Amino acid sequence: MAQRIWDLSPYKGVITALAEARENQKGGFESTRNWADGSTHFLGLTGELTVSLESGVPMDTDLLIKGDGGTDFLIDGQRCDVKTSTYWEDPHLRLPPDAERRADIYILVAVNENLQSRICGWATAGEIDKAELVDYGRGAIHSIREIELLERKQCGLPPFFPRRLE
Repeated sequence: MAQRIWDLSPYKGVITALAEARENQKGGFESTRNWADGSTHFLGLTGELTVSLESGVPMDTDLLIKGDGGTDFLIDGQRCDVKTSTYWEDPHLRLPPDAERRADIYILVAVNENLQSRICGWATAGEIDKAELVDYGRGAIHSIREIELLERKQCGLPPFFPRRLE
């Protein structure tokens, strides 16, 4: 099945406003990790919106003082966290080895500079913890490439996730 490409440009204003609100609320927190240039909240929200559009499950737009606890979607008791990459051609699902795994499933979404997005695949927390450690310049981090997810037949959304009816 071919990946669906989503055009997020009509949602740019809404995503920007929500990202700015989250940045204003959480930007100064010691726990905030800013590993990307620009708003990491904007990037994360594009991934969450992509999953919402693909599945029909609404994304949580509430401003929670303690955040979402690492769970962007809760489906059939499975805690799912969306990770978004700006590397369109070769996205990697990356998580630090020392971070608490607060989700059961991690979903990788790629987004490009034109605000097009696609769901690349998914992995369990256990699979990520067993993944290769790669140093991208800020210390070793667990990393699974999109091609590995495809080889494992873990592309698109996890099987238990709903799909939007056309």
